[in-house]
Amino acid sequence: MRQALRAYFTREKLDELLHLRERWRHRLRFFRIYTDNNGALLAKGIAFSLLFGSIPLLLLLVSLRSVFFFPEFSAILEGQILDFLPDDIKYQVMNVILGSEYRFSSLDVVTIGALLFAVNSLFTDLGTGMATMLDAPIVKNWLHRLIAIPLMLAFLLLFYLASVLTPGLNLVRQFFVVAPGVSRLVSRLISIGIYTFIMTGLYYLFSGRHLRFIPTVVIGALSAVVWQGLNILGSYIVFGLGSRLLLLGAVASLMIILFYMRVLADIFLMSSVLVRIYAIPQGIAESEAALEHRWSPVRLWRYLTAGVGPSDEAEEGDGAAGKPQAEAEAAGGAGETGADADGCRADTDSSAP
Repeated sequence: MRQALRAYFTREKLDELLHLRERWRHRLRFFRIYTDNNGALLAKGIAFSLLFGSIPLLLLLVSLRSVFFFPEFSAILEGQILDFLPDDIKYQVMNVILGSEYRFSSLDVVTIGALLFAVNSLFTDLGTGMATMLDAPIVKNWLHRLIAIPLMLAFLLLFYLASVLTPGLNLVRQFFVVAPGVSRLVSRLISIGIYTFIMTGLYYLFSGRHLRFIPTVVIGALSAVVWQGLNILGSYIVFGLGSRLLLLGAVASLMIILFYMRVLADIFLMSSVLVRIYAIPQGIAESEAALEHRWSPVRLWRYLTAGVGPSDEAEEGDGAAGKPQAEAEAAGGAGETGADADGCRADTDSSAP
């Protein structure tokens, strides 16, 4: 058995297995576009911009807490959510959450300014990353930026609205008789719809060209489903490691938030690559599907597998490898022709008197 394994796992076989990822990274068009455009580096910048844009928004919401927490909501919060706490701790928590009566202060002005600056940075990083993956020009004029800043602010608000949708529906469930599973399913579907709307809008904003509507929406919906699935998986992992993460405190919370932001940034960029392949008119997928002259399952298969087709570098490499071979064959043919001509000339000379 050992000899059979040694005979199978030769040095060449192990080298092939170890370089499998690198080989397929250059072979698949999807990963080639992502890596050749420095997708990992762009994702890091977008993740930090998302985190940086979330901090002033959180401070602003805390400053406006007395406006949002109306008496009915405060009663539900105290009677239903914080009911497991002792009375003295519950009183302190409610004082921290509700605070005093809201008054506009200089800190709010600084917070709003920081929020606008963070949103501007988010627009720059997110626009650069998605435009690079979409193979679109990066627009830097002030009019486009002035229009995009409210859109980025709305994006942040919708993003966190979708994140807190499940607790919000749990509060609404107190007034209606709804099964817990139904409310959870409805919240997930609404969150997927919000994320699909956000993603589709960002594709159209940063592409700078006309896109096929149905493939764009489908890619946005798939991205939203992947994000929701990762959220569910991450929540199970966090709850499973709750006692261990509690010991780390704020450091663990920051690491978890950074991890989620990095995953979200990768979803933005990778889905933009899919839009570049499938949603651009006369793009990569449509060009490969056009090789079949009529509709057939083969044409559909060519369209769907355009993202995992061979890279342009591989095709160029095949062409470059075939060119010397063709030149050698042509040179050989020319040599043979020359030799035949010399033979004919020699025969003519020998037959002359």
